[in-house]
Amino acid sequence: MTIFVLHQNRYKKGFRAGAPQVSSFMIRNIPEWINLTIWGHEHEAIYKVDYEIDRCIFQPGSTVLTSYIDA
Repeated sequence: MTIFVLHQNRYKKGFRAGAPQVSSFMIRNIPEWINLTIWGHEHEAIYKVDYEIDRCIFQPGSTVLTSYIDA
């Protein structure tokens, strides 16, 4: 198993989605031979494994409380 640990902006499409494409890492740049990407830097915790474009991505989010707003 090959694990890629990344600490970078994650590009998200849409209105108010996040960092612009030019300063983000694009998911399509993850090589096919990577089995699991653990994505740091992003504060949003995604506790499910995201199988985006045949890539297994886990985004644990911030280790500290970043907002009191219930999302």
